[in-house]
Amino acid sequence: MFEADLGWCTYYQPSCSRVWPSVRRPESFSRMIEQGQADAIMLSHGLIVIAGVEDDPLYRQLRANPRQHGYEPVTLPNGNVLLLKR
Repeated sequence: MFEADLGWCTYYQPSCSRVWPSVRRPESFSRMIEQGQADAIMLSHGLIVIAGVEDDPLYRQLRANPRQHGYEPVTLPNGNVLLLKR
């Protein structure tokens, strides 16, 4: 799971491997997703505070229409959206 909050894998069943964004060497969100090869993405407040993520075209597309990119969205009670690769 690609996530920036450092703990969502604890709640994910079955257990998952974490893929975290690089904050030392900022990269585009698109590049981070390509390199991480995650089968799930947690769209959370912790992710959008990373410089450049909120303005990244792929991030915007995933927020607007995740199914177009092969992800099934699951909206959590706290407002985060978990995207599961189909």
